[in-house]
Amino acid sequence: MKPLPYCRSKQAYPEETRYLQNVFRGKILRRQILGITSLGNARPADYLARIREHSKKSNCFYAFDLAKYYPSVDHGLLIEELRNAYRSLNGKPPSGAMEGLLERLPAILRGESAYGSRGLALGSGLARLLAELYPYRLESAFEKSGIPYLRFVDDFVIFFEKAERGETIVRTIVTPILESLRLETNVGKSAQWRLGKDPLRYLGFEFKGGYFGIDGRKTEGFRAKIATMTDLRNGMGDKKLIAKTNRLILGFGHFYKIAECLGTFEGLDRFVRSRVRRKLQHTKSHQTNRINNLLLNNAYLGELWLRSLADIKREYDRKNSRKNPKPAGKRPDSEGKRREPKTGNLSNLLIYREIQKMSLAISGLREELAEMRREMRWNGGG
Repeated sequence: MKPLPYCRSKQAYPEETRYLQNVFRGKILRRQILGITSLGNARPADYLARIREHSKKSNCFYAFDLAKYYPSVDHGLLIEELRNAYRSLNGKPPSGAMEGLLERLPAILRGESAYGSRGLALGSGLARLLAELYPYRLESAFEKSGIPYLRFVDDFVIFFEKAERGETIVRTIVTPILESLRLETNVGKSAQWRLGKDPLRYLGFEFKGGYFGIDGRKTEGFRAKIATMTDLRNGMGDKKLIAKTNRLILGFGHFYKIAECLGTFEGLDRFVRSRVRRKLQHTKSHQTNRINNLLLNNAYLGELWLRSLADIKREYDRKNSRKNPKPAGKRPDSEGKRREPKTGNLSNLLIYREIQKMSLAISGLREELAEMRREMRWNGGG
């Protein structure tokens, strides 16, 4: 399939969106017994709980992603799918109001898309809702066949007992329905694996051995963003650097805090602090006194209001004391991880000042010691 770039929506169309939500959303969600989808505004924690539940009953899973989903939606097929879904959910043909909307919808979609009768524009609630409804026939087939599944827009996961069962599902259900919708799976992101042996990566999380961690590709992406932001060639002031870094930390931390990731967060905190220290040493406000890593400690960075991923995770765990009990033994995420020392009861600012005084005193002692050595060499030579 020829790749298509995405296009942006120009209008919101709130009335059409509300009408379609009232017609479809409630009825579809009431029929979802085996699956969970983003149509019901499911949270990442809901997906993780369902994955843990299915892992106890299923041995295998098949994950697939729809290639260039939004640009590939066919407008004519979309109208027919909406009409058929209305008939299936209500047991009667579409009402006059529904037919009127279906007649107006092609003109709306063509006005938003740059590809005529194909493609949904990003950025509007109407496009998002239509993207949720387009493959409803596939979800309905999973429900009728007793197949547990997860779906987040264009990312699917189905669960089954044996590998042969998965091959049959793909051959008889997934492939024929996607071909009828003129959709294709992303070959690089679609494969069949065994639960417990192979990691299940979904929504940026990684499930393996009964634990949820963070997909390594997401942590590397976070590191890359921090490295770009703290590049020495980036002429950013102290306050702006801390503010932008905190935005990354808060977004990443609050999304992934539901995983077993304390060790990962602590490692990322060390990386962030080392990069911020390096950057601060080269800013104009710190170049005059050449502050080194001894002075730019965690207490000083805390005075600058640099946030911590590990603190976000600990606060989340503290507020959710009723979380699932942990198995005996160490988590793989925490093995070999060095914990950051805890700050005492003294003010961070006082600690910083004391360390600064000690550093100046040590520098003076070094100069005196060097002078004494020079005098001893001189006297010995005389």
